[in-house]
Amino acid sequence: MSSWTCFVIMPFAEEFADVYLLLKDVRSAPDMPELEIFRADDIAEPGRITDQILDAIGGCAFVIADVTGSNPNVMFELGYARALGKPGIILNQDVTDSPFDIAEMRQIVYDRQRLVGDLRPQVTTAVKATLARLVRSSHEAYVESLAQDPEADAEAALVSKQEAEAQAQRLERETITGDEAAAILEALGLELELTQEDPATRGLANDLAKQAKQVIDRVDTAAERPADLARLAATVGDLAVGMHNSKRYRDAEDLFNRALTFDDKHAGVHVQLALHVGLYKHDLAKAEELLRRAEQLGAQEGRVESARSRIRAARLIGQAEEPDRALLEALAQAVKERPHSVDDVTSYMFALQRAGRWDELVQVGEQVVRTDHWKDDPREAYSVRRTYADALASSDERRHEMMAISMYRDIMVGAPDDAQVLSNLATLLMRGTEAEKREGVALFLRAYTLRPEEAILRRNFSNSLRRVAVDRRIALQVLRGEPLSEAEIAEIQSVVDEGPEPET
Repeated sequence: MSSWTCFVIMPFAEEFADVYLLLKDVRSAPDMPELEIFRADDIAEPGRITDQILDAIGGCAFVIADVTGSNPNVMFELGYARALGKPGIILNQDVTDSPFDIAEMRQIVYDRQRLVGDLRPQVTTAVKATLARLVRSSHEAYVESLAQDPEADAEAALVSKQEAEAQAQRLERETITGDEAAAILEALGLELELTQEDPATRGLANDLAKQAKQVIDRVDTAAERPADLARLAATVGDLAVGMHNSKRYRDAEDLFNRALTFDDKHAGVHVQLALHVGLYKHDLAKAEELLRRAEQLGAQEGRVESARSRIRAARLIGQAEEPDRALLEALAQAVKERPHSVDDVTSYMFALQRAGRWDELVQVGEQVVRTDHWKDDPREAYSVRRTYADALASSDERRHEMMAISMYRDIMVGAPDDAQVLSNLATLLMRGTEAEKREGVALFLRAYTLRPEEAILRRNFSNSLRRVAVDRRIALQVLRGEPLSEAEIAEIQSVVDEGPEPET
């Protein structure tokens, strides 16, 4: 069969309109054969809608059914398709809400807020797999029919079978684009964050690492634009950091290597890899080499200096989960004797943060950071203030977050275009009042303009846009790292200036 048809079964509700558009967009995936995807409201001929739906199900090659909410019409039409033996792909926003008769069937569970990153790649893979099976079965039936005909051309039958197998293999290869891979990897990164928060699920990090590598290895780099590869490298680098934080160090290194395979000139990945090498392998020479390379590639000076401070601090306090009292006393004495030593000051603040001794951190930070000594060296001033601000920002207490906000503002006076500081400050502001949230969106916009390739920044900015009621389409563009038009920037700016329109 040269073309295929797929009938979509879903509720006729506005909330499913973009889901349907996304399903139709699956046709543009690589290696996809000619495919018509339609649903009942696409049927233009006059007649009874019920009869038309049943005829469409009977005439299509396979169905896609969204059973979210267990709509009675959807369940009836899906049951009819199953009775006819039609292959089906089932979608559901909440698999725990499945009726008993389909609860055991494989379902693609998707997040309504992350259609592109969550649903599209899963559906693409499912459609390709379904078509591969259909290609084989339809050509097997064709070859079998030729075998029943004594006048049939045996060579034609063989050629037909070979062509069918080649097409099926192309579909099963499931080569995916860099955008699709990045969307899947961002979803895996979110899952990894959840495993870090819940000790009972930390063992899942191994499975997530395997999935990530499988996704990455399906990307055809030769077919990708450099900008897409840069975005993919940033996404893989962020996932590698998550693996490092989950103590999956080998997986982290594998992912860093893959990130640099996509873009070996990505400054941010070099900084991330330097931290991994310095903190885990304790290879300070290699870490410094990577940081110098990052500087050459255009990494922001503040980000490189912050990484250097963390590596120095880790070297001095070791890798213990919580520094012991003797070590803290030794570091306190070092700061007392050398209050202007960046290494000693940042190491002590880092150790206090790790130990959760917040009152002491504030006491030391306010005393050391506010001294006039750092005015003579902007790089040292940045390292000390940034270490203090980042430490405060990691606290669960709002008073420490407010102090971090104040410190980030001070840093911005000397580094107004530091995207990481802008992003960190914006993240804290999004937890505050409506006015603070609007300011946070403005800062995210500045940071995104400076560093659109940073995956964590894109995700946080996209989430902030949804929280202040900016058009969801713009939020998805940001999540994908796409440039914003003047009109889209103006729409974001209007929310910043005036606040979101009240809901009616």
